[in-house]
Amino acid sequence: MATKNRIRPKYFEYQEKIKKTYQKLKEVYEEIKQSYTEIVFRFALMAEYKDEATGTHLVRIADYSTEIAKGLNLSKKDRYYLRYASPMHDIGKLIVPDNILKKEGGLTPEEREIIKKHTTLGADIFKGSRSPILKVARVIALTHHERYDGTGYPQGLKGKQIPLFGRIVALADVFDALTTKRP
Repeated sequence: MATKNRIRPKYFEYQEKIKKTYQKLKEVYEEIKQSYTEIVFRFALMAEYKDEATGTHLVRIADYSTEIAKGLNLSKKDRYYLRYASPMHDIGKLIVPDNILKKEGGLTPEEREIIKKHTTLGADIFKGSRSPILKVARVIALTHHERYDGTGYPQGLKGKQIPLFGRIVALADVFDALTTKRP
């Protein structure tokens, strides 16, 4: 009985330490999660410096993509990936020369081809990443200009050959273009 009485206070003491450690871990996890989320959005916003219309467009794309995913009854995890990967769909534009990206008036066929490369350039940025969000961002960057009828680029994918995340962001991108006044 005496041993039991000595163990019991230690048990409660350790239990309290475990609770405090768990709470601290939760706080650190939330801090890391917030930092990761902010880094993802700031990374996507780098494209804004090259294309002024991109800033709020990125937030709308994240919102629209998430809502479309909800409407398709995608899992909470898939919606999370879409929310944080979709703003990076045009990250390849960082590599497109400013004189082409910001050119007023029509583009030459050669310039149009350079613009189209932003999909593969964007995918290359994420190549080899082990992060699930950046893997999704890679797929989206590569496929968000594919079209269901096969007339899109860069691969001319058709129908269900286009990954679902790419189709969702393509729809969100077109919806945003049709409903938002852009310069």
